[in-house]
Amino acid sequence: MRTIAKFVLVPVLAGATASVGTETDPSERPAVANLGAEIDLEAARQFWAFQPLANEGLPIVKDTSWPQAPLDFYVLAALEARDLEPAAPTDVIPHTLPILNRRFCRPADGSSA
Repeated sequence: MRTIAKFVLVPVLAGATASVGTETDPSERPAVANLGAEIDLEAARQFWAFQPLANEGLPIVKDTSWPQAPLDFYVLAALEARDLEPAAPTDVIPHTLPILNRRFCRPADGSSA
């Protein structure tokens, strides 16, 4: 961890602009001891990624019979916002299942088994 912090995290946190593979003058490098004083931890705790998850509920949709899973409510809400409707469900053609099974289960080198 010390290696990562020294060579990766410290330049990133300090706002280093040197490109990879170029050396900078040691006098231009930021002091590691000053980094902690410059970071406002209270402000950092307000960042969206550190907020607890909130359950905001599912979006309200007109056609409540179409969604089969919670994700479907979001898809349908986006479609309804654009005045679109979901496509009709397709039938699975029974004779295509063995063909798909054979194609997807064949080894990558093309051999038969």
